[in-house]
Amino acid sequence: MTIDVALIRQEQTGGDGGAQAIIDLILQALSQHQDINMSLLCRQWDTAASSEHKVIINPPFLGRRDKQRSFNQTVKCYLDNHSFDVIQSHERFNGCHVFRAGDGVHKVWLQHRAKAANRLQRWWQSKSSYHRDLLAEEKLMFEGDALKKVICNSNMVKEEIANNFVIDKEKLTVIYNAVDCDVYKPVGAKVKATLRRGLDIPETALVFLFAGSGFERKNLGATLRAFSELPESCYLLVVGRDKKHLAYHKLADQLGCGDRVQFLGAQEKSKMPALYQLADVLVLPTIYDPFPNVILEALATGLPCITTPNCGAVDVIPDASCGVIVDAADDRSLASAMAAYQESDRLRVESVSARQLALGFTQKRMQESLLALYREILN
Repeated sequence: MTIDVALIRQEQTGGDGGAQAIIDLILQALSQHQDINMSLLCRQWDTAASSEHKVIINPPFLGRRDKQRSFNQTVKCYLDNHSFDVIQSHERFNGCHVFRAGDGVHKVWLQHRAKAANRLQRWWQSKSSYHRDLLAEEKLMFEGDALKKVICNSNMVKEEIANNFVIDKEKLTVIYNAVDCDVYKPVGAKVKATLRRGLDIPETALVFLFAGSGFERKNLGATLRAFSELPESCYLLVVGRDKKHLAYHKLADQLGCGDRVQFLGAQEKSKMPALYQLADVLVLPTIYDPFPNVILEALATGLPCITTPNCGAVDVIPDASCGVIVDAADDRSLASAMAAYQESDRLRVESVSARQLALGFTQKRMQESLLALYREILN
């Protein structure tokens, strides 16, 4: 029996986002099966993985609210005229059979964001028609009859959905992302030293890597404040994009650590393995993150990870002893967690544990889990 699957996602996130990576991985993995026909319904998608599968749905729009609404409406019209066995959305889309909650729960994200905002920012958020539309679509989708399964990429997200919506818990299943451990892998001291010379970083330095676009959500401000308390032998690399990136450059200078912080901007996927390899520790004290791919990529490269209880990686990092969980609002705890990795024996032990943990997150496991889920729905 042939299974026709529609994947729905508006577009790539600048070529450096986890949403793009996971969809490309799904396309690559499931397209190997002759009994599965994949179609990616999108505004635009430029990776090789999508070349044979994409269906361009790109209606005009004015503003981000209209962008989401016009896309959803046009997709619904397309689905009315085309037959699919499984409709899997990576956007909040009422009417899909499978929703992959890779972006987490919008309602919960807004709650976390409000905690860190001032009164004016909270008022502005409450008046946003864009957020109201997303919240309404999210509720309709989770509590609608069309939805058969929700793919959660962490137990944290699974619990958030169960606690915030009227939904049968049997619909919620955890399928973790996969990571290519042949691409993301540790290197020896000589290679690491060579990579560091390319960025004028001393061979003996303790190098922290912050990777993620959207610096407010990823909590770069707290990272810079904590890093400023570390000695001169420590360096910080910041990878990612943000509209207000100059403000973070200024903050680093004000904190007196600007000469030890390198802002590298968004990087092509092909360049990321080397950046992990020249670093020692990933630091991502995110305000909210379902389970970012950068965590798995860092672990696969042998980097212990510092993150927060608001990150889905809390599922696996504590038990595997390859990182630290800190409060997103506690700069002092974050600074202490970072400083602890000056102990070389701890760094070496946790690096080995990180790699071992990542080896379990295989593409084959994710592929088999998705296939089983599709067949369960069809049965």
